[in-house]
Amino acid sequence: MNIKIKHSVVAFGGLAVVLLSGGNVLADSTGYYADTSNQPATVQSGTLGNPGAEVAIIEKTVNAGSYLITAQVFGYSYAPNSGAVCYFTENGVESGWRTLNTSSNWSALKTTNILMLGKYTSTQDGTKVTVSCIRGYSFTGGAQIYGTMTLVPVQNLE
Repeated sequence: MNIKIKHSVVAFGGLAVVLLSGGNVLADSTGYYADTSNQPATVQSGTLGNPGAEVAIIEKTVNAGSYLITAQVFGYSYAPNSGAVCYFTENGVESGWRTLNTSSNWSALKTTNILMLGKYTSTQDGTKVTVSCIRGYSFTGGAQIYGTMTLVPVQNLE
């Protein structure tokens, strides 16, 4: 990822403020967007070779501009061979695929998390950025998934 940022100290200082605020940041006053899922979404169990249905974990509507996207996605399950593949969707375009493996034995709850990083540039207000997950082709067990997403505006993003 090749990112050019003017005033990078200000941009990354702003990112630190957003992350430390617990996600309670208002876009209308700062340009930052942050949110946390209210409750876990369920990625259903299924068969090998069938990726399952897409589940939206967090969705934000943003104004025109360029953004650095960070997301922390958490998952848990009691099932063996369980997990999900998570990614960003920006107006229907998928990027930043990461695997979240929650596999455990039936008697022990396993909780894992991943950090996702991405970039997004929009030319119009009202575009949607989503963290979505599917079970993927190699998992058969379902999982509960939740997380946080922050979009930080930057001036030059390539």
